[in-house]
Amino acid sequence: AWALLVTATCASAEENWVFPGEYASHQAIWLLWPVFENKAGFPSTDPMSEMIRALHGHTQVNLAVQDSVDEGGARQLLLAKGVPLDHVHFFQLPHGDIWARDTGPQFTRSDSGRLRINDWGFNMWGHEEPESDASTFDEPFDRTVAATIGVPVLASRAGRESGVRMIHEGGSP
Repeated sequence: AWALLVTATCASAEENWVFPGEYASHQAIWLLWPVFENKAGFPSTDPMSEMIRALHGHTQVNLAVQDSVDEGGARQLLLAKGVPLDHVHFFQLPHGDIWARDTGPQFTRSDSGRLRINDWGFNMWGHEEPESDASTFDEPFDRTVAATIGVPVLASRAGRESGVRMIHEGGSP
């Protein structure tokens, strides 16, 4: 519910923008296909496949894969598990981990229904400096998605004014 209280005015459009609540209607969900096993012996592809199956008939899945080889492997595995793919749209967008809520796009919606992606910095959950190789690899993922799907980006105001990037993870309140 806190998300509905966060508003910003876009000077050029004179509209209010909100972070829609998790329960609000949406066009799609972004998921990131696993690039490694997070826990030995428990492939991340199994729960990811089950999530994609559970979303069938409810919402479109925008699935980021590394490249065409990764896409082929993901398609093959999902089909072998009996997961329908008619609601899955594949995007070849390199990423370092599966946590789309942290590095992926955070959409805001205007009063008139326009979308934009808010651009936050990412520092590997505080484990890395923002300039580290690991941080800078996943940090632009939200902007990459925005460019791919044609949605404008709002850079954090503090970053524009001070040169300091605001760090935010999608799952943090």
